[in-house]
Amino acid sequence: MNKSIFNGDTEAAHADRIGIYSGAAIGTVASVATLVTVGAGPAGLAAIGATVGGGMAAGAIAVLAAPVVAAGAVGGAFYLFFKE
Repeated sequence: MNKSIFNGDTEAAHADRIGIYSGAAIGTVASVATLVTVGAGPAGLAAIGATVGGGMAAGAIAVLAAPVVAAGAVGGAFYLFFKE
């Protein structure tokens, strides 16, 4: 994503790279913390899935997607903030 969308040596592109990696780290930590809090088994995934209106499969997808969503959101916000 970094090389194809936010390329160049501008301050915004550099901030975007930092934001994407930071967002991925934050999303990963949040996913692990959520699994530890509710339990990593099927019941835990079902509890997570219930918050988005689904079951265990929805919970698993939500946990897997959280780092990707966080990386995109934080990286995009950094880019917009530092864009010239």
